[in-house]
Amino acid sequence: MLFFLLVLHFKIGLTSTFKDSIRIELANAKTSHDSGKQFYNLAWAEFAEKNYQKSSILGRKSFDYALAVNEDSTALVTCRLLGGIYGIMKKGDSSIYYVEQGLLLAEKLQDSTNIAIFTSILGGAYNNKGNYHQSFIYYDRSDSVFHHTKNYVGLVFNANARGVAYQELGMLNDALHWFYKAIEYQLKEHKYDKPVALISNIGDVYMEIGQYQEARLKFEEVINFCKDSNKLTNQFLGDAYLGMSKLKALEGSLDSCVFFANEAIKTLQSIGLTRDEMEATLYLASQYFEFEMYDSSIVRINQVDTSELSTSRKIEYFMLRARHLQVNGDLKLSKYWYAKALANSEALKSYRLQKDALLELINLGKNQDDAEAVLKFQKELDLVEDSINSQEQKLSAQRLFMQNRLAKKNNEIEGLKETTTTLQEKNKWIGISVGILILFIVLMILRYKNREKNLYEKHQKEKDGLDKELLYKANELQELALALVHKNEIIANIKEELAKNKASSQSEKLKQDLIVAQNDLNLQKSEQEFEQHIQNINDKFYIKLEQQFGSLTDYEKRLCSLLMIKLSSKDIATLMNISSKSVDMSRYRLRKKFQLNKGDDLVEFLKSL
Repeated sequence: MLFFLLVLHFKIGLTSTFKDSIRIELANAKTSHDSGKQFYNLAWAEFAEKNYQKSSILGRKSFDYALAVNEDSTALVTCRLLGGIYGIMKKGDSSIYYVEQGLLLAEKLQDSTNIAIFTSILGGAYNNKGNYHQSFIYYDRSDSVFHHTKNYVGLVFNANARGVAYQELGMLNDALHWFYKAIEYQLKEHKYDKPVALISNIGDVYMEIGQYQEARLKFEEVINFCKDSNKLTNQFLGDAYLGMSKLKALEGSLDSCVFFANEAIKTLQSIGLTRDEMEATLYLASQYFEFEMYDSSIVRINQVDTSELSTSRKIEYFMLRARHLQVNGDLKLSKYWYAKALANSEALKSYRLQKDALLELINLGKNQDDAEAVLKFQKELDLVEDSINSQEQKLSAQRLFMQNRLAKKNNEIEGLKETTTTLQEKNKWIGISVGILILFIVLMILRYKNREKNLYEKHQKEKDGLDKELLYKANELQELALALVHKNEIIANIKEELAKNKASSQSEKLKQDLIVAQNDLNLQKSEQEFEQHIQNINDKFYIKLEQQFGSLTDYEKRLCSLLMIKLSSKDIATLMNISSKSVDMSRYRLRKKFQLNKGDDLVEFLKSL
């Protein structure tokens, strides 16, 4: 998605005959000026045939020649080409370098369109790096130009990228807002029939929120549209099938999960999207493993070509291989695959994947009574946890930045209210000063007051809307605080476990660190306050549950209260210190106790009590 805008401006369909003619012209070129343009055209020809390495070499030559003779316009379009090539080649730093050079040239030429394009691409680049604060700044800058020029393609790209960023941040309602905004922009662009990719993204978000019925409707909408469409939309059909498969897995329906996953694989295979096909196959293998169908899982694993997988998917592949070996009792080979997953996650700088691999290696070391290995991996885990905390602090700063923006809007509303009050005071003086012309003045005053009333009501509605949005942001900050408490609780537990390891030469230092951490965290008080908050909110709700469903356990009543405040299964698992799979099974048992039908929404049922 990062290079979507670049591709929109790329030339396509260059033939080998065209390449030959360019080579002839290049041989006849007598100046650096001519050579720069010819190298650029030849680079395009190689790009069209997916010879990215050759294309990048020719592109760099074009850029150097163009700069040598101050041909800024040629250098600019070459930067756009090189940014896209290096993006496809997954050389992010090189791509960002040429995009930044292109932005400098566009600013020098005062080319507002290219300034907006390069700025938007930089936003996407920082999005991929996880620097969302910086990416939003770039999107804001490019949006102003796109709005002015009515460039809906750019607006779609920016809104979709924001939605993806908010989804990764866990701010799912914001993600929905921006995906729907992207659809609004896309429908204004006549060449789009239906925004199926965005609809599929919305389905994924609804699935994360736990609104399975809404997610199902979105996936079915994409599937019904794509079935009789062309190959371009068949990619989105494969994505929608995969979304339905994940939805069925969450609902505990193995047969439906496997059916839709196989449909996704067949669809992606039919249009030659090998990478997507391999990722879908890997997903199906993981689902077979979750349902303890190990033979079916290993068959699917053996069908995966790892050369077609991205680094993050390769790590998932390594972890799945290791788990299979662990189940079969081959702990030595299992450790090899976990270590391979760890090495790749470190190269990818993915702290979440590093943490997963380290925890597995620690557990494996405990099973093998290998205290030295456990201590080694535990030290690495501490460093990873520190990095995760650092990232979460940055995320907190980004949320505060968004809150400050809302505060500024609130100040603008207050200013408008003061203006309205001043106008009302003037209105009184006007009524007194023009009392002579009764009929005429009465009509004027009524008209004036009506206009002022409409203006005041409009401003009041805007204020109410912003107040609600600010309240929502405050709730999100509260949720982040709870998440940080549980993160720190995990760290405290790990350090407590390390303190018990008397074999370590650093045990005394670890004990001192543990005491300092416990004094700083004050976790028990925070947990009691949170529990008291839940109890205060749901006191009457618990009474209704007792009256209508007396067989519910305390755990199930607490789960109901967490569902009522729209927490996802992942968040509930974190708060209750259990696995996401356990939460899903508990939700399934609740549905049985409440005697809900297949299409009934559990959260809506709880709200109706």
